[in-house]
Amino acid sequence: MSTHPATGSSVPLQLRSVLAEEIGRGVYGDAGKLPSERALADRFAVSRTSVRECLNILVKDGLLVRIVGKGTFIASAENIPVSSAADAPNHLAFLIGENIFQFVQPGYNRILIGAEQACRQQGYRLVFHSVADEEAEPRLGLAPDDGLRGCLIAGGLRKKSLERILDWGIPVVLTDLIVDGNTSAVGPDYAHGTRQALEHLVSLGHRDVGFVGFPNSEKYQTFWKKLEKLDLRYNPQWVHFLQLPDVEPGILAGYHAMQAMLAGGSLPTAVLATNDLVAMGVIEALKLAGIAVPEAISVIGYDDLGRDRNPPLTTIRSHPEEVGRLAARMLMEELDGDGSSTPSRVAVPTELVVRGSTAPPPK
Repeated sequence: MSTHPATGSSVPLQLRSVLAEEIGRGVYGDAGKLPSERALADRFAVSRTSVRECLNILVKDGLLVRIVGKGTFIASAENIPVSSAADAPNHLAFLIGENIFQFVQPGYNRILIGAEQACRQQGYRLVFHSVADEEAEPRLGLAPDDGLRGCLIAGGLRKKSLERILDWGIPVVLTDLIVDGNTSAVGPDYAHGTRQALEHLVSLGHRDVGFVGFPNSEKYQTFWKKLEKLDLRYNPQWVHFLQLPDVEPGILAGYHAMQAMLAGGSLPTAVLATNDLVAMGVIEALKLAGIAVPEAISVIGYDDLGRDRNPPLTTIRSHPEEVGRLAARMLMEELDGDGSSTPSRVAVPTELVVRGSTAPPPK
């Protein structure tokens, strides 16, 4: 069957009817193992989200069972593999794209610390692995057959790698709220922080604000939308996008971004940088050009990594350790469940911390 049934019901319910009928006819043999979510999505020409919702319905109905690391099986099948928490190693993985980790290693280290603390309290072992862009999928023994029971996934992981991990059938929790898909996620509420930062700059008298960061990020999307609400103009000369996989380590990325902005001949009176390391690079380039911060240009970063800089950085504090702890706890709760829970998304509150890198614009 190449397309999903053309009925008036929702796609997951349509799929449920088809799969239930096939289960009744014995299509999946004595082993009773269903194809992967990707294979079912391709077969019926629907999204993986619809397939996952359909399988969740069939699990709740008692027609299917999920075996962590093994797949999805017909509940009445004779050869369902045995898997239990008692004999499975407590082995979880923290995966991150290699380039994004190098870009802002201190921030992700703090997420990792929080996750590791939560895992250790519950008797789980957390293994860190950075995934190179040229890798087709995570390696180094990270597979369900080696005892891997679940994954925490941070930024920069390619979509192809994420899909392969989801095909393993093990619980996955993201530490990034902007990734699409029917997967649980925990991340900082950067949208709220960005709005706070722009409101702070406007309260100081700024009308010309620039941005350095990623084009598809929550920070950038909130940036230009908030400019509109504050009746501030968007000037593309004051916006510099960073691109994966060519992004440099944070300070260098910020330094070169501000050099490019300086070369354009037009500068804002304030810049919002995607993290504090990028903000430090922005300030270094401005200093080299003889432009004082904050007297001539104010700079704001994210993640509270620049308290001891000169000047001390105004920042959006994001509580990365708490993000890691909550993500790990969410993952372990999914491991303890029956596989039928609805994915949830948790935004950890952020706060603006005003320090010495922001001031009223020059008259």
